[in-house]
Amino acid sequence: MRGIHLHGSYILGSYNENCSDLDYIIVVKKQLTSQEKENLMQTMMTQVLPLAPKKGVKWHVLLLKETQHIHYPVPFDFHFSNYHYEDYLADPQGYVRKMHGTDPDLAVHLMITKHYGKCLIGKPIERVFSEVSEKEYWRSVWFDIRTAQTDVMDNPIYVVLNLCRSLAFKEKHLILSKKDGGIWALSQVLNKFEPIIQKAIHVYAGDGSNKERSNGKLASEFTDYVLNRIKLHNE
Repeated sequence: MRGIHLHGSYILGSYNENCSDLDYIIVVKKQLTSQEKENLMQTMMTQVLPLAPKKGVKWHVLLLKETQHIHYPVPFDFHFSNYHYEDYLADPQGYVRKMHGTDPDLAVHLMITKHYGKCLIGKPIERVFSEVSEKEYWRSVWFDIRTAQTDVMDNPIYVVLNLCRSLAFKEKHLILSKKDGGIWALSQVLNKFEPIIQKAIHVYAGDGSNKERSNGKLASEFTDYVLNRIKLHNE
């Protein structure tokens, strides 16, 4: 193993135990065997998840050759998040056998790890991770926001703040957390959108309920507004 590296909201200063997970990148020199993956999952189930925050943990196992030469979409050797918890319980061996491939989100995770991540064990970040090009990073960001116009109806807090930080990168080349993206956007967007951003920040910070009703019309207008601004930079 080359190292375990923490990234995500915790190292970006916007971690909220009630609605954030803990994000890790595990780097190995060669592919894990099925037995090694099963052992990893046993450790996860018995020792890690009982201590995890409410939303759980998320990690990818990546090969060193992939972290030192990053291309979109990034391949992974193994992966787990609480989203897959029931799938694993239903068929542990099948999960271990099938859980590998590519993940369009990984370029974003690796950019954050490279610039802000924390090495928990193993080789230092500068020796494990290469730079992620802005082109590769943006392809990963766009994959996440490309369906924002429909996603905002179901998950307005995440989508609004994610759009804010995506706009911050597109216009100012800033790599921000969701909370900091929202704070940045307050002075960068039309005044009529400030209430929905303020509410998203408020809820994300743990000062409100994610189940509070949102202004669906305003959220939809905000989504269109941000996507149109982003498209201007793509022309």
